[in-house]
Amino acid sequence: MDVLKFLSSRDMREHLKKINYKFSALEAAWLVWHSEFIWDEKKKAYLEIMEEFEDMHIEREKMNMTLNGSLFEYMKK
Repeated sequence: MDVLKFLSSRDMREHLKKINYKFSALEAAWLVWHSEFIWDEKKKAYLEIMEEFEDMHIEREKMNMTLNGSLFEYMKK
């Protein structure tokens, strides 16, 4: 999956490509979520992330909601 296409900054895409940066599943999901792509494209990207990346355990409290478990399970919701 080309995660870099979800970055709006051409300079940042070029820099990360140059240094061969490897995204985590969480980083990739965050970039997809905040991208300007339409929802159908984001949904497709999430499925690709779940196929190509290793799942991660996440723990976070935000606005009276506790996330504790699989990143992929959270993404499916």
